[in-house]
Amino acid sequence: DLFDPRECILNDIFSDSEGYFPIGVFADEQVISQLRKLGLNNKLNTENLLDRVSYVHKTQDFELAIKLTTYLDRNYDSIYGNDLWTNNLSEIKSLQWIPVLQRNNEPIWLQQEELLTQPQSVVLQENTYITCSQMLILDYQPVNENFIRDMGWNEKPDIDVVVNHFKEVSKSWSIMKGDVDFVKMCVEAFYDYLLSLEQLNNSIKQFNFACIWIENEFHHPQDVSFTCKFDMRPFIYEVPKNLENRNHYKVFESILNIRPKMYYRDYINVLYKIAESYKKSPVENPVLGIICNIINTIAIDLSGEVKKILVPLNDGILISNKNKQLCYND
Repeated sequence: DLFDPRECILNDIFSDSEGYFPIGVFADEQVISQLRKLGLNNKLNTENLLDRVSYVHKTQDFELAIKLTTYLDRNYDSIYGNDLWTNNLSEIKSLQWIPVLQRNNEPIWLQQEELLTQPQSVVLQENTYITCSQMLILDYQPVNENFIRDMGWNEKPDIDVVVNHFKEVSKSWSIMKGDVDFVKMCVEAFYDYLLSLEQLNNSIKQFNFACIWIENEFHHPQDVSFTCKFDMRPFIYEVPKNLENRNHYKVFESILNIRPKMYYRDYINVLYKIAESYKKSPVENPVLGIICNIINTIAIDLSGEVKKILVPLNDGILISNKNKQLCYND
């Protein structure tokens, strides 16, 4: 029932006060060598490990949890498939013994905090950028595939969790900006995740939030087009031709359903946006240019010549060549 104190990992997992090591004259090096011949343990068996998991759950000892998780990852093959361990897996996964550490970074959900939680509440560090506002991140990166599989960490995060996280990233950025490099990593991870899916959940197939990252800002898919005949910012943004990650084009086209170009109805909708934005103030000159280009583009498509009819003025209105002020409902 006792353990060899010369094994460093056992010293980490057991404390002297727990009574798992020989004491007094029995702690002498020569005596311990003889005790090893008599069966003194130098590694943990399944029953010992189950006891350690329960102990960490009861004491909420964060440092011990890290050491136990590390030990399990390195030695899991010795208990994998063991009937006693397998029969207790459900209870193991219900206890709070997995160490997580929320990093001290922006946005606000990454404040530093050490805590222990259940295995099913955790995702691996590789999923940080697609889940960290919704899930807790494991503070240790395991490598043993059997350990990862038994704890349920081998599955991709649920798409609803990932989408909700990205909504939080988008919302947080629009409110307080923050660490642009972190946001870019979230964008890359989100788009890569979408590409890895075989099919999308119907409930979120329409991405009805600002999920397009262009010019260090998030934009709604309805406000983005692959091609624009002229600059319509801030009402419509064109997908840059020189995106660093070419896979983004595939995400934009096949998943986020960005329009390939501006159609007649899209131009009309931009005019409605402008009208709504300038209900109580004069139209600014750059916006006047957008209005003129839109009207002229529509006219050309309809074989008309609007340029001969409409003239922009410096005070933010359009008039016709007959000096009549043009209203939005004309």
